[in-house]
Parts: sequence; C-alpha cells; structure tokens
Amino acid sequence: MFPIISGQGFIYAEPKEDKIVNLEDNLKNYQKNELEQIKKDLNNKDLHIRGKAYIRLKLLAKKYEDARRVMITKAKEKIAYYSKHNFKSDGEGESLSELIEDIADFNDSSLVPLFIDSLNTPTSMGLKFLKNYPNESIPLILEKFNDHSDKATLSSALVVISKSTETNSNNLSVTRKKFIELTKDKYLIVRELAIEGLGNIGTSEDIHILMNIANNDPSKYDRELAKKAIDNIKK
Repeated sequence: MFPIISGQGFIYAEPKEDKIVNLEDNLKNYQKNELEQIKKDLNNKDLHIRGKAYIRLKLLAKKYEDARRVMITKAKEKIAYYSKHNFKSDGEGESLSELIEDIADFNDSSLVPLFIDSLNTPTSMGLKFLKNYPNESIPLILEKFNDHSDKATLSSALVVISKSTETNSNNLSVTRKKFIELTKDKYLIVRELAIEGLGNIGTSEDIHILMNIANNDPSKYDRELAKKAIDNIKK
C-alpha cells in the first residue's frame, strides 16, 4: 500500500497488518531526516526515484517495527529480572529506565500492561506513561490487588493516575471505593495513601470516613492527613 500524506502527519499503512504506524511521531531524529528525504523523493517527477522512495519507506517502517519489538522484549526480560532478584542491579547494558522511557515514546495504549509491570521495579518512567492512559490503567491496576502484588506500590500509582483530568466517572468511582477499602488496610503506608487518594477524588459522602480517622486514628500523622483530605473535598 502506498503511503498517505495527511494534515496529521506522514502515515504509512502496512497492507498485511491491521494497524497504522505514524512514523513522524515515533522515529528518532536521524530517521526523521531520512523520512524527510523520502517525502521529497515521493514528489519527484522521475518515476524511478519515486519507486525507490516507496521501497525505502517500507524498509524504514520495518526498521521501526523491528526496533520496537526488540525494545519491548528487552524491557520484559529486565522487569522479570528485577522480580526474581529483588530489585538488585539489572546488570550491564541499557538500563530499564532508559528502555521504558524510549518505549513510552511509542504512545501506544496496548503497552499499558508492560508499564504496570514496571511499577514493581526501581524505575518511575512507567508511571509517567500510565498517567496519560488513566482509563486503560486503572482497571488493570485494580486487578493487580488480587494477585499479591505490592499494595503500597499499586496504591501510590492509583493516587497519581486517578488525579488525571481525563479519568472517566466510572474509573473515579471504582478507585474511590478501593481507597475507602484501603483505609482499613493492615499496612500503615497503604492506609496513608488511601487517605490521600480520597482527599483527591473523594466526595462529601466520604467525609464521615475521614472524620472518624481524624478523630480516632492512633497516628497523629494520619489524623492530620485525614483533616487535610477533608479540607480538599470541601474546596
């Protein structure tokens, strides 16, 4: 299939795959220079030059897909390594943070599960990506609470992601219910994150829960945190 030039960028559609790759958004700088030259050649009056440009474009798209596949595979391997070795050094070569940061440039929501898995590693790059996809991320994070994942890590991610202005009402509702449940968790850090989360997305219906914490929790810090959360809800 021939490439399509549109107002939204330079798009190449691969006929055997049901997807479109926006090369202009995802290629590295040196590859973008190559793409610019291809675009010029595609408008050349010489049919031979135009034909070669189409071939170069197809090869460039394949390089992009191959590089993407390799990077994702490497990231999965490093995430598995961290899980096995309790967050020790990831060894030689490209760091997981660098990989995650590069993969985030693909802007592909289908990669949300990979970035959720990366939450249990030392890198914070995955969370930066997930903030852009709150409605895809929140249901998957909530599922993770059922498989013995680190509740503190998941709660912290929910606090950050649920603040996104793009989070829809259904995801806000289920996250709010999760925060209410977590205010009774046995782990102090999880309870504190839940209180903070309620302060961000809670409603007037949640004030009595926070008021009980503010008046009766044995931790002075948590009592103050609950008072602050109540103030945030009333704003």
